Amino acid sequence: MPYEELKLIDAQEIFYGIYEHPPMLIDGLLTSGLTVFSGDSKIGKSWLVLWLCLKLGKGEPVWGIPVGKRSVIYLALEDREWRIQDRMHLLTDEPPDNLHFGFSCGVIGKELEDQIVGALQKYPDTSLIFIDTLQMVRENASGNVNAYSKDYKDLAALKKISDDKKISIVLIHHTKKEKTERDPFSQPNGSMALTGAADTSWVLSKDDRFGETAKLSITGRDVEDKQLRLKLNGVIWECVDVLDKKRILLEKIPRWIFRIPAMILSDGWFQGTVTDLLQKLNITDLTPSRAGKQLSQFAQDVLEPLEMQIMQLRRASGRYYMIREKPGDGSDGHDANWRSEKLASLRKEAGGAEEEADAGDASVSLPETPSQPSLPSSSSLPDGRPPEEHDSSFRADSNTGYTRSLNP
Repeated sequence: MPYEELKLIDAQEIFYGIYEHPPMLIDGLLTSGLTVFSGDSKIGKSWLVLWLCLKLGKGEPVWGIPVGKRSVIYLALEDREWRIQDRMHLLTDEPPDNLHFGFSCGVIGKELEDQIVGALQKYPDTSLIFIDTLQMVRENASGNVNAYSKDYKDLAALKKISDDKKISIVLIHHTKKEKTERDPFSQPNGSMALTGAADTSWVLSKDDRFGETAKLSITGRDVEDKQLRLKLNGVIWECVDVLDKKRILLEKIPRWIFRIPAMILSDGWFQGTVTDLLQKLNITDLTPSRAGKQLSQFAQDVLEPLEMQIMQLRRASGRYYMIREKPGDGSDGHDANWRSEKLASLRKEAGGAEEEADAGDASVSLPETPSQPSLPSSSSLPDGRPPEEHDSSFRADSNTGYTRSLNP
């Protein structure tokens, strides 16, 4: 059976070649290619999309980011002319002349692709197409169709157009009703192909269904991971803060974890069970089992930058931990000062509010005075030996600082 030979390019040609990068429509947020913009129903996605259409059409800054003037097509498939008119009256005094609306179209795999190509021929300056919503341009799949394959095939058809024409196509989509994952990009309704096939993913999630604040989480092949904190001012979503990847990771850390290094700076070291640790920190609303899980997940993210280590020992009577500064660099006043300053910096990057715990965590506050040591510091031991030499079950890993005893 005849076949088409693979077209291969050698590494030298790619390495030294000159290639045009995909243009950015909103620097750091939106590039050409295919974007899936997901969010719960009726939380303001369409308001945000229309506002973006008006801003880009006029070439006005988006959340302080300069943008070029773009021709835009908005397929508002769940709205009518009168609703778009009412909304534009609230969003602007004068609409741009390079923004065009459609209120009906075909479906993917049939008319839609040809309709988009035809619209681009009629309006060749078009840089951006919003399709609101994805579900309105898809055929219902039968029960024996693989969901992942169907999702990927549908998105691939639109991605091909965006790549070939060097434009941006943004698909508005809904998130799942049941949310069990902390990862916002697992929330779009459907299979993981919806985010896998897209070049960029946006997820809008309100902090409270009836509140006025939300998070816009963004990831993609050509944009860095970030999260925008938005606040609804009337009908306009304003950006009040931008979190980079590091801050996003830090904000996932339960607030009480940041109190551990403060305790070590005060006491020198800690040894005991999770229950002992919670008592030491005066935390009463967090179960030991959940605290142990969070220690495993997040402790290193806070302790490692401060050159502190956590070691673990499992005994018949339970699980014991030792937490201390890493040995070898001395523990003079200079060390304590830089650790204190670094801890303050980490707290600030993580949101700063030590009193506020994540959902489901204990609501705790920092003690006004340093807590008393649970054990004497190593400097006060009669022989001056480090704590682990008094309990040889602990063996520190010099690379990770987190150890399970080989001799439980």
